[in-house]
Amino acid sequence: MSGLADRNAANVPERLEGETAAVLLCGRELLAAKSGRTLQKDMRERTTMSPDHMSTEESDVSKTAECAEAASSAKEVGSVNCANEAGGNTPRSISGRLKGRGFSVLGDSISTLMGWVPEGWRVHYEGEVHVDGVERPQDTWWGRVIDHFDGHLIANSSFSGSVVEGYGFPAGNSEKRIASLLGARGECPDVVLVYMGINDYGWGGGRNQVMGGSLSASARPEDLAGERSVEWVVGPDALDRFDAAYRDVLAAIRRLAPSSEIWCLTLCPATSPSEAERCYKYQIRGIELDAYNRAIVRAAREAGAHVADVRAYGIQYDAVDGCHPSALGMRQIADMVIARMEGSSEMPASIGDAPRAVRTCGRSHCHGCPMDESTDSRWAIACRGPKDGR
Repeated sequence: MSGLADRNAANVPERLEGETAAVLLCGRELLAAKSGRTLQKDMRERTTMSPDHMSTEESDVSKTAECAEAASSAKEVGSVNCANEAGGNTPRSISGRLKGRGFSVLGDSISTLMGWVPEGWRVHYEGEVHVDGVERPQDTWWGRVIDHFDGHLIANSSFSGSVVEGYGFPAGNSEKRIASLLGARGECPDVVLVYMGINDYGWGGGRNQVMGGSLSASARPEDLAGERSVEWVVGPDALDRFDAAYRDVLAAIRRLAPSSEIWCLTLCPATSPSEAERCYKYQIRGIELDAYNRAIVRAAREAGAHVADVRAYGIQYDAVDGCHPSALGMRQIADMVIARMEGSSEMPASIGDAPRAVRTCGRSHCHGCPMDESTDSRWAIACRGPKDGR
């Protein structure tokens, strides 16, 4: 993977006069991109992916929560249709349709990599931390997906710590984040991979992130009306705001790149090598993780987007801290996404030995729990866990 070193924030959104100009520029450059004149963005260093995911059969539609519950009960995971549910039938040869296409990524810390996101944006991998084996684009989940389809990266609009629902940049629903999905010369992506929402789940919304003083907050506490405090337990309105913001993101992508194919990833639990993080939190602030996943699925359906339902496998991918994937975790996420994009009902080999995602704590939220190490300025995705299930 090479040829993208010159792409940075200075040559992505700043030279566009708003969304309309971005769309016009995108439309002008799209034919050039499709005719192959953007080969400077091609991946030249490729990794070999397993051919086991090459099934072109579309699987039956199942709800995210239902599939995850079945898997958690150690039952075999039912097949999931990741086609465009809203639009009816999807061409069977997904692999052929996506082969050689240009991809853009909209994500958070899990999708960042130093040198491959706009300059000056918060970066987790090789920026805030070093993770062995996650050092090059082909080591990441998105690089592996793009590689599998013999595609090339148009742009990676990922920002570490960002939420979907916010008050401006760097939130996912900000104009700058959406505009940054365009290539260095304004070329449109053929495919947009959206993997966001875990920070919305952890913080309970953009307002909490602002009040918590996050480095990725989209506003300052003094800019917002109301009490300056973090809400430890949030109500259903927090999920409503996330739902609306996610829909806004998909609508904005449609306006920016009308012909692009959008794939939305659901949120998936992860492991940690630390005993202090052995218990994944499925309901941190009172709203279940899968409620966010159901919102993602609904928004995708209504926007005519596709769902790469990785949560439906009912496993925990391998992570270094209960959230950020290790090298194995990146491979697991990629393999699950590829299988869903291919319409395969087979279990990817890389997750065959992955631990099942089984909820062991019955609390309705984590506030007040002696095991919870979250603070106003930092939320924790996992804890040591209860001994008696409470």
